[in-house]
Amino acid sequence: KKTTTFGYEIEFENADIDIIKNYLNKKSKKWYLLFDPSLKKGAEIPTPILKDNKRKWKEIEKLCIFLQKYSIINDNCGGHIHIGKQVLDDSNKSLLNFLKLWSTYEHVIYRFSYGEYEKPREAIKEYAKPISNDFWQTYNEYKENLLVPKEEIIRKVTVTRNRGVSLKYLLFYERPEIDTIEFRCPNGSLNPIIWQNNTNLFVKLLEYSKNPSFDNTTINIRHKKRQNIYSNLNKYNIIYLKDALELSDLIFTNNLDKIYFLKQYIK
Repeated sequence: KKTTTFGYEIEFENADIDIIKNYLNKKSKKWYLLFDPSLKKGAEIPTPILKDNKRKWKEIEKLCIFLQKYSIINDNCGGHIHIGKQVLDDSNKSLLNFLKLWSTYEHVIYRFSYGEYEKPREAIKEYAKPISNDFWQTYNEYKENLLVPKEEIIRKVTVTRNRGVSLKYLLFYERPEIDTIEFRCPNGSLNPIIWQNNTNLFVKLLEYSKNPSFDNTTINIRHKKRQNIYSNLNKYNIIYLKDALELSDLIFTNNLDKIYFLKQYIK
């Protein structure tokens, strides 16, 4: 949608910093290098606010191709994505639906978000641990009480930012460039298709959470079947094809999205 906004944190290692810095300086003042303590010989490029149009995707593609020449992706690199909060409405019900949806299919989402790799980066254990159990507990605590302040629900699941998805930025800011939901589980990548696929999944998860036809029955059954695997990253490496097909049928409205999703999930 034209109103959807998002932004990336593109991390890379073993970088030729001077060449990359000069490249960004020629692009725009909005593009710059940021040095992250989690990266040993690399850096991060936080993108400006992006929108879903051909020009912006072309910019990302050119940047990825350029970075492939002067840097690499390794076990330190993440691929965090920020989605503008306007994708999700302001109701407690939609927020709780999102917590329920994420907690139920987190094992599928994580494997998908590993991008071209079959396993998570080593640093995921420190910077983007699973949050399924916390989300599920909070959902159940508030599902019958939709009149509490939304901030109370958010604070329940933002004790620390270093989880697979963070709602921290919904609490403290009133600026559109910062009012985001941050998805932290993706591995780093210099493949523009991976970035586009990840963005599409996260947007669709949020959009489905406000769908009046949100399928509580199917999601409840799936969560009960998988309750023993949540937050176990080793179990997240396994392919759960039936779960992935079910999630794709819930959130995607066209077959092309489903195909791209399943190809990246199965690897």
